[in-house]
Amino acid sequence: QKSVSNLTFESMAMMMMRVCVLLGIATHAVAFAAAPRPRVNAFATPRSAGLNAGAITGRRAASVAPSRRSTASMAVEVLNPSYDLAVGCLAFASTFIPGSGGSLATGPGNPKLAKIFFGVVGVPVALFGLFIAFQTTTLRFTLDDTQFALVKQDLSTTGENVVVGGENRWAYDKFVNYDFFPSYDFPILIYFKETQTPQDQWMVGPGEQANSADAIAKGAVPGQVHFFPAIANVKQLREGFESHGCAKL
Repeated sequence: QKSVSNLTFESMAMMMMRVCVLLGIATHAVAFAAAPRPRVNAFATPRSAGLNAGAITGRRAASVAPSRRSTASMAVEVLNPSYDLAVGCLAFASTFIPGSGGSLATGPGNPKLAKIFFGVVGVPVALFGLFIAFQTTTLRFTLDDTQFALVKQDLSTTGENVVVGGENRWAYDKFVNYDFFPSYDFPILIYFKETQTPQDQWMVGPGEQANSADAIAKGAVPGQVHFFPAIANVKQLREGFESHGCAKL
């Protein structure tokens, strides 16, 4: 069955890129205390074929390093969730809340304009922030010995990727590039490009521009483009990509 989460993630990528600078400023303008993270039963057998009963969250288990546990077949690391993007969206939306004299975003003296901006900008951004908070709670990124994956909170599969098909699981040796937008210090989108997806899908969505003749002439490597909201700890993710030898331009 196709996953609505995956459809929403990748189909909204271009819209997110347009507002990433504004949201980045808002995200890191707010001091954020990490919310308690949902527990995952360390010994529950996940339904995903690529994971095993040794998968655990970032919490420490007896005689096991944080976020990683070795098993007979592989080690799986479940990245810690990050609510920074969701909180940043909500903080940014709050600046449009109208008052008797206007709003923080529009300034004083124009309450009518403040109400218009609240409806056109504030409400959609707030709803988007709540959606990101929901995705942060219900989805996880994982790293095992050979693959990077997007799974549900209980480590079961998210199903087939509805944009390009195939499971949301990508081998490290198929990566040709990865990055964080607008930057690693202000991450809103996680980007990576891979050659595991069948080549006839590479021009779908943003791939048309990323694989254009102009992009290739400037040094880009052909492949399938993916964008995901930064709903996980990007420090852990970058360290994982680096330690597993993922290619980066």
